[in-house]
Amino acid sequence: MYIENINSIYLYLGIFILLMLNNVKHRLIYMQNFFGMFIMGFLTTLPHEAAHYLVAALLGGRPQGLSIIPKKVEYNGYVYWSFGNVRAYANKFTGFFIGIAPIIWLIAGYFIAKYYFLFFSLNEASILVFFIIEWIMIENGIPSREDIKEALKSTWGALFFIIAAGIFIFRSWYE
Repeated sequence: MYIENINSIYLYLGIFILLMLNNVKHRLIYMQNFFGMFIMGFLTTLPHEAAHYLVAALLGGRPQGLSIIPKKVEYNGYVYWSFGNVRAYANKFTGFFIGIAPIIWLIAGYFIAKYYFLFFSLNEASILVFFIIEWIMIENGIPSREDIKEALKSTWGALFFIIAAGIFIFRSWYE
């Protein structure tokens, strides 16, 4: 059974759950509730930073210091929260892939959405778990502004990615 078979009320409630989880996260940040931010940050930062760490390790970037502890940062008169980071050595090729590494979670979220209900029954509890998992995948899969800036510094990596994606798309259209 694919996600298309879910009753529309469940889809509506699932979207509602996703928006509420996002709202709770932003309220915790606004209220500066450190414990709440740490729990939400754990769910929405650890997989994101782990993706950077894993890709950096696979590409020889010698990653160091996986951090997920929220820190208040002041910069040019602005105060914001930093929820995590990984330090790694990147060159003109690997920087792109280390920067966009979190999209691994968007790809995983797609396959979970496609096949989840083949393995789990269609009931309220499994639907709730499904939407929470999807929220975690989407939250972690979107590269941050810093990730994109780092990725765009790597022209050779970006060029390789564009060519590979173009070949993949071209082949899929003509097969």
